[in-house]
Amino acid sequence: MKVSKAKKRRGRVGTFADVFDARIESIRQRLEASGASWAELCTLAKVSRAQPVRWSAETPKTIKLVDQLEAALIQIEKRRA
Repeated sequence: MKVSKAKKRRGRVGTFADVFDARIESIRQRLEASGASWAELCTLAKVSRAQPVRWSAETPKTIKLVDQLEAALIQIEKRRA
């Protein structure tokens, strides 16, 4: 079993990327428990079958940008406090 990216990034707990990774892992576990396939799930959800594979390889850029915005805002808040 692969170690999730969220577990690998323990130093950054609570980022949007961590939440995203945890949700994908939850879907994977629930899908496995249901006995359904990724193909069946993706077809029903109208999502490309390749998309979950891409998400497991790398967090989407949009998710990373939200993390960058939040980090920058924390810096601003610290400077103005």
